[in-house]
Amino acid sequence: MKRITILAVMAFAIMLVSSIVSHAQSYTCIIVNGVKCYVNFDDKGNPIDTVCDDKSSGSGTFNSQTGAIPKEGAVKTELTPDNISATVTDPKLGVVTTSLDQSRRSDNTTINSVGRDRYPLDVHIKFYAEASVSSQPDTKYVSRTQLEFSSDKINSVDPFQNEILSLARDVEFYDSADRDQKTVFQLNAGSTTVTLGSRDADGGDVK
Repeated sequence: MKRITILAVMAFAIMLVSSIVSHAQSYTCIIVNGVKCYVNFDDKGNPIDTVCDDKSSGSGTFNSQTGAIPKEGAVKTELTPDNISATVTDPKLGVVTTSLDQSRRSDNTTINSVGRDRYPLDVHIKFYAEASVSSQPDTKYVSRTQLEFSSDKINSVDPFQNEILSLARDVEFYDSADRDQKTVFQLNAGSTTVTLGSRDADGGDVK
């Protein structure tokens, strides 16, 4: 099997929106576990949302199951995750670090052309994850189910160019040491996205 790298950067962006308001009048800067965040308020002083400085990054490598991604023509391939790591800045938790849970078998990632043409592509990235948060670095959390990021509107591949995938369903995380497996935090479908793009470790374009 040929090992290929398709994710140069995986950036998770979580936005927790409490209400839809036409405009915000003010904001307050706060620090959440060492991360600078901003609470936006409407003209009545009610909090709208909390947005943190984006310090997210990550990478992934996969083993090809059906051959390398062709340079031209339609795409139909499955990839087995070999290593995935990513960080996400959450307004409540601070920095969350996630990685592929090697103790469980994750489903293959699929990349398929929607029609006869190469684009758009239908992409599904699935994996069980381990996670830690900056406020409790010695505690390991695990996802109850697989994270699945997907989109059927992808227009670049090998490498991806700033393509956005959304979490298909809510995913709960619990303390790995908790026998009762009580949910500690959750990533929400719709408000949790992943951006795939060709950037290097310093945030610049890969040439």
